[in-house]
Amino acid sequence: MNGGTFTQLAPYIETLDLGLKTLRVPHYEISLDMLNRLQNKPLAIILSGNNANYPHLPMYEYI
Repeated sequence: MNGGTFTQLAPYIETLDLGLKTLRVPHYEISLDMLNRLQNKPLAIILSGNNANYPHLPMYEYI
């Protein structure tokens, strides 16, 4: 999505008619424990935001 911002990403994904629901969580509220407690496990986790801060954000891999 060229030129898009993180505020446009979730609505854009929802318009793709993939049958997916999106959940937006600020990076400071996410944890592996929170992901494990989700009733519906995520198919994908998309990290987005200000590119300048990207190297400083916590990274999660969910299998």
